[in-house]
Amino acid sequence: MSSDFVLPQTRYASVGNDRVAYQVFGKGKRDLVHVTGLWSHVDVAWDEPSVARFLRRLGSFSRLIRFDRRGSGLSDPRPEDGRSEAEHWQEDLLAVLDTVKSEAPYLLCQLDGGPLALLFVDAHPKRCSGLILVNTTARYLGAPDYPQGHRPKDAEKFVEFVRKNWGNERFCEILVPSQAQTVHDLLARGYAVQLPRDAVSARFPLEDGAGWAKMTSSGAVPTSTEGVLFEWLGDAKHSEFKTLHKLVV
Repeated sequence: MSSDFVLPQTRYASVGNDRVAYQVFGKGKRDLVHVTGLWSHVDVAWDEPSVARFLRRLGSFSRLIRFDRRGSGLSDPRPEDGRSEAEHWQEDLLAVLDTVKSEAPYLLCQLDGGPLALLFVDAHPKRCSGLILVNTTARYLGAPDYPQGHRPKDAEKFVEFVRKNWGNERFCEILVPSQAQTVHDLLARGYAVQLPRDAVSARFPLEDGAGWAKMTSSGAVPTSTEGVLFEWLGDAKHSEFKTLHKLVV
């Protein structure tokens, strides 16, 4: 992290007698709430260099809002009132939005934040200007109208895995695999892998060159973010090219 970067101050919104930790960062014209799901820690997230770079990038074009729902991070415990985690999460988000005077932000949702945000938008459609879903799903268990969901027995296996391995190295290997190992696994399975050089880095500068050389010598094709945009959109004349280019380059 840059030595002149000042971490945003952690503040607290009130839900009754409970406190919900949040941070606001950036001076962009649009409000953006970054939602990672039920588990977060607004302070500790800045200790991971790749996460810190991602958050600073979001804050470069938005007023970035992050919070810990009750029961995680720096917030108070969840109340034992019989209501669901999703209901408490919506209550926490509303409290934060009201505190920072954000009427209808955009929601950027990852992992289990997707289903939570979908429920929030359904219940409070006027409090969201747009929904951005990344690496998430509408729900986890399959249903007659959602056949791509997981089977109950597979979900039970995953829950048991989490209970057994929470916080140890095995859990980290599955939850946060290394970029290099992911590339090598994909190549071994016959996938064509492209690496945008301006979007791939190691935690420490000394490891960056060695990791890059190993991945490209194994068959991964170097490219750039701009090159990926050209491939996706087909032509720089595409109506969305300039908009996307400003966001990611």
